[in-house]
Amino acid sequence: MKATDFRTIAELDHIPIIRRDTEEFLARFISKNNSKRILEYGTAIGYSALRFSEMKGIKEIVSVEKDEYAFEIAKKNLSLFETSKNIKLYKGDALKITNKLIEETGGSFDLIFIDGGKSHYLELIKEAMKLCKIGGYILSDDIWQRGLTKMNPLEVKRKHRTSMRNMQGYIEYLKTSPCFETEILDIGDGLAVSKYIKQNG
Repeated sequence: MKATDFRTIAELDHIPIIRRDTEEFLARFISKNNSKRILEYGTAIGYSALRFSEMKGIKEIVSVEKDEYAFEIAKKNLSLFETSKNIKLYKGDALKITNKLIEETGGSFDLIFIDGGKSHYLELIKEAMKLCKIGGYILSDDIWQRGLTKMNPLEVKRKHRTSMRNMQGYIEYLKTSPCFETEILDIGDGLAVSKYIKQNG
């Protein structure tokens, strides 16, 4: 079985996974930039980690998942694939596990893929900066939130306004921070590609 078979099953069961055009972009991007070590925030059912593991030149994937049920499903799914031997799964809150990851993996990842809780992207990238090498990339997926991010606050239901404002603030941070060179791409549900060029301070 290959990752493409895994995708077909997930789509038939209506399980949300990385969008096809985002996946295709990542494959090209990783190859172009010779990324070898990848950290992922948000394992879900394990599809994207598996897809990374099949890409040429990848030596290590570390994937963090907070939800215990999703973590167990991902672990079971990945056990079916030979390429998953390069994947290290961590169960825990990405905002609290940074020191453990530094200690056990050494950090200095070539690419960090953020696909966790959308309201926490700003907090997540500040943790990611401690784990990404200078000159590496941090990619933030689904920043449009199915159009929510682009909407006028007056058109958004109150329960969604915090998520909308948080993501708008996150995008503004990426555009103005001296730590990054960021390009916002209209791929999938929006993808921010940020080159990490300098540390804070």
